[in-house]
Amino acid sequence: MLDVIAQTNCKLDGKVVPCDEINQPLGLPMQILFGVLLLLMIAAIGFSVLMFLHALKSDNPDRKLWMIIIAVSFGIGGIVYYFLIKKVEKEISVPVKFEAKPQDGTEAAEVPTSPLDVVQSVGSTEHESSSAAKEEKHSDN
Repeated sequence: MLDVIAQTNCKLDGKVVPCDEINQPLGLPMQILFGVLLLLMIAAIGFSVLMFLHALKSDNPDRKLWMIIIAVSFGIGGIVYYFLIKKVEKEISVPVKFEAKPQDGTEAAEVPTSPLDVVQSVGSTEHESSSAAKEEKHSDN
């Protein structure tokens, strides 16, 4: 049966060509393009799933809306969610307070947890060091 099809002629764009030429594969460039698009599609699905899970766990008041947007809009909703919600949350998050334990056995120093604490501690250190330097100069005289 296949021999009969291979021997018959077909019309393609008004030209008579052997039918076996019509069923040729797309070629290497199209296969590469198809592979790249397939990988991008898998990555978009994975990214959307990650953003959906982040929206599910967040305490954002609009999280249900974001979950619907991410689920309905393939890939685009996840990207929009990342830049509008997740990235902003990451930028404004405050680090966890912990105590540093020095190795020499002295008392642990408290690490500042907010930018205001850092500014206050730097300002008090500068003030203390400048007043200590003034006292040293005064005592030397």
